[in-house]
Amino acid sequence: MTQMAQHRLIAAACALTLWLPAPSQAAETEQLIDTPFMELIRDRAVHRDLGLANTQVESLRELTDQFDPKLFLTRNRRDDDRRKQVHDLVMRIRPRLKSILSPTQLRRLTQIELQCQGPRALLRPDVQARMLLTKPQLESIAEAVTSTNNAAHDAWKQIQEKGRPRSAVQKQIDRICSTEPRKLLRLLNGKQKQQWRSLIGRPAAVSEFGRGLKYKAPEFVTGMTWINSPPLTMQSLRGKVVILHFYAYG
Repeated sequence: MTQMAQHRLIAAACALTLWLPAPSQAAETEQLIDTPFMELIRDRAVHRDLGLANTQVESLRELTDQFDPKLFLTRNRRDDDRRKQVHDLVMRIRPRLKSILSPTQLRRLTQIELQCQGPRALLRPDVQARMLLTKPQLESIAEAVTSTNNAAHDAWKQIQEKGRPRSAVQKQIDRICSTEPRKLLRLLNGKQKQQWRSLIGRPAAVSEFGRGLKYKAPEFVTGMTWINSPPLTMQSLRGKVVILHFYAYG
């Protein structure tokens, strides 16, 4: 992964607010770390990296189609609720991939996911176990991540409170976030750094990810009053050009 690509990934994750749980709650940690899993399993660039056959791609599409309506409902949730709901969806989907991907492909998918999450993935319970991270290390990692989050949050507030241009604030946040990976990796000993490099594997073409992703549109809510039309369904509109106008009251 290029340094610039890694910076973009970390910047995208800077909205996280992480909390370090007690050891008995370690299994919940993954819920508090954003994961690109739901995007990666439908990304054509990832499919090429994994070397998927057309039948495997079709099976993945059928799987994501089943869960996309539930994924859509997470979009307007608060960050903590959204993260938990997405985590629950991911936990339901992961076991099903065993019947679609080979063990080698599953391992590579995990490597790509870790690369996208960056060193923040050190707070994942499975990574913690593999890395044999100590409690002081975990506390320092959480403190560093929280510091980044707070600095990024304060920077965004300047858009509303001081009217600073969004582009200027984004550059400031990029600078803040770009230093985080080095800070986190410095908290590891030599053996742990080697283990981290082994976990993330060879660099993926991260800069190519996220292009042309497709999601299944949710069905219209039943019981609505339709104007100038009988009730429609997404299935009845399949193959047609449709313009949807969304609006909401703030």
